[in-house]
Amino acid sequence: MHVSYIYLITFAFSVAMGFILLPRIVRVADEKNLYDLPDSRRVHKTPTPRLGGISFLPVAIMSIFLFNVLSVHFLGARIAPENTLHFMRFQSCAIGAFLLYMVGITDDMVGVDYRWKFAVQIAVSTLFPLSGLTLHNIFSIFWLDSLPPAFDYALTMFVVVYIINAINLIDGVDGLAAGICIITFTLFAFIFLYLQHAFMVATCLSILGVLIVFFVFNIFGGGSHKMKKLFMGDTGSYTLGYFICFLLLYIASYRNMKAMGFIRIFDLAVSPLVIPMLDIIRVVWARYRDRVPLFKADKRHIHHKLLRTGLSPLGTMATMLLLTLMFIGLDIAAPLYLKTRWVILSNIALWVLMHLVINYFIRKREARLPESSYAMHNQTNTISEGKRFEL
Repeated sequence: MHVSYIYLITFAFSVAMGFILLPRIVRVADEKNLYDLPDSRRVHKTPTPRLGGISFLPVAIMSIFLFNVLSVHFLGARIAPENTLHFMRFQSCAIGAFLLYMVGITDDMVGVDYRWKFAVQIAVSTLFPLSGLTLHNIFSIFWLDSLPPAFDYALTMFVVVYIINAINLIDGVDGLAAGICIITFTLFAFIFLYLQHAFMVATCLSILGVLIVFFVFNIFGGGSHKMKKLFMGDTGSYTLGYFICFLLLYIASYRNMKAMGFIRIFDLAVSPLVIPMLDIIRVVWARYRDRVPLFKADKRHIHHKLLRTGLSPLGTMATMLLLTLMFIGLDIAAPLYLKTRWVILSNIALWVLMHLVINYFIRKREARLPESSYAMHNQTNTISEGKRFEL
């Protein structure tokens, strides 16, 4: 059996398990009254089950195990030995993912203080350096050929916590976090196909299958449809963020010389995360500027800004996914003409331009609003008294 057939079986199994589990999760959420309730900060208007992300980790683990069993049985020595190191590193990832999974479930059901969540995120981030996955191979982008291991480990841990929270915070509109993650895992699958890492391709496909099914429920569920809508919750966003970190660090650690210019591959791998990662910096700065708690939830994220332009939630999601594809396209084309450090700067410049355009449409729309409607709208979206935030 060719490995491509095993890829197909792995993906199909993940999809099938998604269709089996997600309707049952909705039923349990209905019976136990486990809903995400609408409030002034949330976009949805009706109580919605928030436990869809519970399905991600079990399905991914089962699908990856299935791939490993099938590859050993049908491919034997041709592929099994090279999977040994990958599977060992995946076990480290699984340990951290299960810890985040338990914190996410607890947070979705009863709530968890942000300090405890950060403590667990920091703890699980240590598992990557322990398994040999760090950012050390990308530092030549910044004219640094080598760094002390302690600094390398600390920076790797910071990036892991940063990405986990970036995925968590972008989950504010139906289909947005799931859509960005679908694009990310699809891109990663193609990168690992190029790098000839069969196990890592299977890892991407194992998550993609159930994630695509969730995306269908999240976007098309509810209303007059028999299919029920559900959210991924922190359980899902933490799982997806942690797996993205695992795959991204694997790309950064790749040393095979057949992958010429692997730093450009890493730059491409980061491209679908540009918007979520830079959005955290913008939001934190806006909160600091307005002297409000940095961890206080509000409506400053980019999807809230797009909603303020008059876009619908579905239009906001579609716009964000198109912008994500635009950044990927830039990072495919730009390296043909620019060095990597200039590609990074061009990403930041495009991100700034994107916000200037969004701000223009926000001002244009709010200029047409009655003064009373603007005052209420401004109070909902910012904590500053009578001050518009333009970031």
